[in-house]
Amino acid sequence: MKQHLDFDLTWEQLSTGGDEERATFASLALLADGQVVTRVEDQLAKTTRSVVRVAAYPLALWFASNWWRLRWEGPRKGGGDHDWAMAHRLPAAGGGYVWPDVEIVSHGEYVNLCSHETSSNDIESIMYLGNVDASLPADDFVAALDSFIDSVIARLRDRGLEKTPLQELWALVRKERREPSTSEFRRLEALLGFDAEEGPHSRIEALIEAGKRLGSEAIAEVAAISKEVPDLSDIEEALQEADRVAVQDCASLRKHVAGTAGYRYSWQRGEEAGRIVRSVIGQANGPLDDSILEDWLSLPTNVLQQDPTTSRDFPFAAALRGSADSDEMRVLFRSSFHSGRRFEIARLVGDHLVSAPRDDRMMPATQAKTARQSTQRAFAAELLLPWSDLIGQIGDNPDDEERIEDIAFKYQVSPLVVRTRLVSKGISEHSL
Repeated sequence: MKQHLDFDLTWEQLSTGGDEERATFASLALLADGQVVTRVEDQLAKTTRSVVRVAAYPLALWFASNWWRLRWEGPRKGGGDHDWAMAHRLPAAGGGYVWPDVEIVSHGEYVNLCSHETSSNDIESIMYLGNVDASLPADDFVAALDSFIDSVIARLRDRGLEKTPLQELWALVRKERREPSTSEFRRLEALLGFDAEEGPHSRIEALIEAGKRLGSEAIAEVAAISKEVPDLSDIEEALQEADRVAVQDCASLRKHVAGTAGYRYSWQRGEEAGRIVRSVIGQANGPLDDSILEDWLSLPTNVLQQDPTTSRDFPFAAALRGSADSDEMRVLFRSSFHSGRRFEIARLVGDHLVSAPRDDRMMPATQAKTARQSTQRAFAAELLLPWSDLIGQIGDNPDDEERIEDIAFKYQVSPLVVRTRLVSKGISEHSL
């Protein structure tokens, strides 16, 4: 069976350099989802090939040093973040070698690997060819890294090298991964954007304690928002008094959408679940106006209407449920706008039906780009604006702003929801 990520190493001889470099010099072919990342044009040799000749040691050391952040941390939380780039961009492996321009970003249950062509210059004799964008199942990504690092360490031992920095660091990472409490600490630390042992200890411990009350996966979603560790006490208090929602036929709906778990991509799962729920509640097409949502979800009258008095101090919308099997939950809105509140309630219902682990009492709808949040957004978009409706009404010009505004008004969503759907499906090249 073809691996989603494959490090194909052929050991070679090198007469210069340090012990670790000489021991691990190799021809390396890196493939992601069957696409060659290491295809290069060698201007000195006048050849094009699918391997690069490098020392595997600095690459393995970089992977081991940044393992927690590579596994868990999402896209940079601000532009120009040098610290983030050093942990997620392959050229940071250094060692005097020209590495492919690869960026590795975690979205929770999958890891995105994106590489770009490089240009030649007077210093570097090779340039990388082709662009690769691959979404890799997180378990496969971890297994591939483990296998690669273990292979490098086995090569070191075969060459009589023991107790190198790589071997000592990798033993520590392996040990931390086996200890549940340490592993959870490191995960939250990485989600917040800190290197191992550099995160704010007391604040991370506070998040772990909150996870015991609200669900550890819910807290991980919160940690992915910002490097600033949030204080959840105000949100917990507000959730206790938030609007009550009751999802009709919740257990039946959850059974209907259970099959979506087999989809590889989170947005596919969310979109299909939204379509299924639409069909089950008898509203396969057309706008879901407030009265329909109020009846289906037992919402208080006018709770979805624009409310300029709503506090926007909370960093995310959220719901609180008694258990995963409960029909009822309390919903804390963040948006004061009509379309925003509709989208938030749709996201939270989707999370309750599709994504939220059973142990999560709190369900956050955040701005993070995790797989769970992606599922929420795709569910809400399909629930409120079915793709079949959108594609049937957009016309020949998907970038027609007036048409986008009309559709958004009709379906009571924001124009951004319309544009995002069109762009994500490749119908529009509009810049978001």
